[in-house]
Amino acid sequence: MPGARCGGSVSDKIMKTGGNMPDAEPVPVAERPKAESLALRWLALEETARLLVTNTLELLWANGAARCAFDAATDLALRDGVLVTAQRTAQAALARFVEHCGGSVSTLCLPCENGSGHLLLRGRRLGPDPQGGCVGISFHRSVDHVAHFADIETAFQLTRSEERVLQKMLDGMTADEIASDIRLSIETIRSHIRNIYVKVGVTSREGLFARLRAFRI
Repeated sequence: MPGARCGGSVSDKIMKTGGNMPDAEPVPVAERPKAESLALRWLALEETARLLVTNTLELLWANGAARCAFDAATDLALRDGVLVTAQRTAQAALARFVEHCGGSVSTLCLPCENGSGHLLLRGRRLGPDPQGGCVGISFHRSVDHVAHFADIETAFQLTRSEERVLQKMLDGMTADEIASDIRLSIETIRSHIRNIYVKVGVTSREGLFARLRAFRI
């Protein structure tokens, strides 16, 4: 395959580097424009809203999810190309957040209008220049966010029924609520929950949620 440079297994490469993971091989110069274009397309199609702004909140780039949020103007909007909050009282907090973003991830939590949850933002400064660089931000509303977990039914060999019950538990439903929702007896639901605990290796909901946190994507 053109451009493929996979000589030997990963384990072979680790042995040759004294047990350390080898650095990622750079993309050939001729392929970089294509790779960068695909990376931008990937970000543009993501469900998570993402954007780039300057220190003064001027918008440089936004993906489709962010553009939809701007159109709704429920929490964030664009005004003359500048990112603004729907609630004027939150604008100063957003400006401080962007100004103080550094090379590590920073977070900001803003109340949504009418008490309907919170707007959660993650930001990181891109580039070494704190004055002339830009800040990458991702955001979502707490009430709209849906957590996704990576193939937990395969990882713990859950049956389809157990996986269904587990998803309801992860959504915050009680055993009684799950029984009513999927029209099974409470005894059946409790049996599924016991089986889930055994397979995941926990004894409580708290332990279950902690165990599955690593599978959240």
